[in-house]
Formats: sequence, structure tokens, C-alpha cells
Amino acid sequence: MKIKDEKQIEAKKKQILDIAETIITEEGIENLSVRKIAARLNQTPGILYHYFKDKEAVLAAIVERGYQEILAVIRETAKDTDPAVRLRNGLTGYLRLMIQKRDIFLLLMQSKDTAIQERVNILSTGTGDKKESIGSLCATLREGVESGCFRDVKIELRAQVIWSGAYGLISRIVTEQPSGEQTEHLIGEYLDMVLDSLASA
Repeated sequence: MKIKDEKQIEAKKKQILDIAETIITEEGIENLSVRKIAARLNQTPGILYHYFKDKEAVLAAIVERGYQEILAVIRETAKDTDPAVRLRNGLTGYLRLMIQKRDIFLLLMQSKDTAIQERVNILSTGTGDKKESIGSLCATLREGVESGCFRDVKIELRAQVIWSGAYGLISRIVTEQPSGEQTEHLIGEYLDMVLDSLASA
């Protein structure tokens, strides 16, 4: 396949995913369909099957794109040398991104798709060694403990609890939709609680 053709295919896939995300935002995940995507593209549904096998494949691609955005936030904050600063900035970026993309967050949480669940499930033993997202959090905690910035904790368990707490906060915010100011207060309080729990004596 020629490079030009590959770029055209990727551009079309991006267009399809952008439209699908818009439909999810406007009408809800349950109302997304290949037919609706095609209608907004002014094309027949059959055209979409050249790019995605079915609606589930579209949803999986949206989730993967969202997951890559999360990783991008984590990688950017990894540049911070202070573990406490890195932890605060990484969690702040993650929380704000998921609140901004509330419909994608709900898709992640509600989907029964095995591939999607594989992306978001983080509570099994050894997860920190298998997934970059929580693995990065484990690495930050480990560095903080070793440097004396954080008190000694069970690294993976603490990372799992911190991540789960973030999920819970995001879930309540996207459900209740408090004001922007209150949202920032809640994020700040959560981060203070996390860092206070890690502070060395």
C-alpha cells in the first residue's frame, strides 16, 4: 500500500471517529450506530465497513484513542523530576482529561467488551508491571519512597487505591456535573489527600 493511500485511510478513520464521538456526546452511547455515522458523512453505511468491521470496532477505536491521550498526559508529566510534583501533575491531567471527555469515560466504565475491559481493569496483582498507565504511577511512588519523599507503602496496592479513588471522583463529577469552580476544589482536595497520605514523617 502506498504511503499516500495509508494517510488517506487514517484520515478517513479519524473523521469517522470524530463523528462517532460527537454523536456519543450529543445523543449518548446507546444511540450510536453505523447508519448515523454514515448519514453525517453523507455516505452509505457500506462505506464505513471498509474502515471498521462494526459499531463495536468503532467504539474500541474510540477507547484506544482515549487511552493514548491518557498515556500522553502521563508521559508529559514524567518529565517532572520531583515525585510529588509528578504525581500531582499526572493525576491532575488525568482527572481533567476524563472529566472533559465524560462520554468516553462512561464508555470505558460501562462497556462489557473484553478488549476495552482489558484496558481499564487495574486491580489484579501484577497490573503495575503490565500496563503503562498504572505502571507509571507505581514507578513514581517507588521513586518517592526510595528518595525519602514518600513514606514506605505497598507500591502496587497504593497505586491501585489512588487510581480507583480517581475513578470514583470522576464518576461523581460526570454524574452530578458541579460547577467548574467546585470541580477544581474537589480535584485539589483529592490530590491533597493523596499526597498527605504519602508524606514521610
